[in-house]
Amino acid sequence: MSLTKQEKSNILEQEKLKRSIQGKSSVLAMILSFFLPGLGDLYCGSYVKGLIFIVLDVICFILIFFGIGLIVAPVLVICGVISAHLSAKKSGDRNIKKMEKNINK
Repeated sequence: MSLTKQEKSNILEQEKLKRSIQGKSSVLAMILSFFLPGLGDLYCGSYVKGLIFIVLDVICFILIFFGIGLIVAPVLVICGVISAHLSAKKSGDRNIKKMEKNINK
């Protein structure tokens, strides 16, 4: 039994909808932020938060030469990983809200 063009189109639309609702991968976002705090947030679409973390990371790198950065760097990495995880969870919610807004137009 073969599918009609309409059924194939419906299946394709459903798959696109599933992918957009899922949002970004939380694991990938956390891995990116582990290596560069803020990168996971950028991946998830939280551009302002991601740029703030990257600026803080650069400042922390400079402070390593004074010894202070060695204390602050692990805290920044942990905060960056947690932030990336939360941003990944929110990315799916943003996609749902966008779709609801488009449907209600």
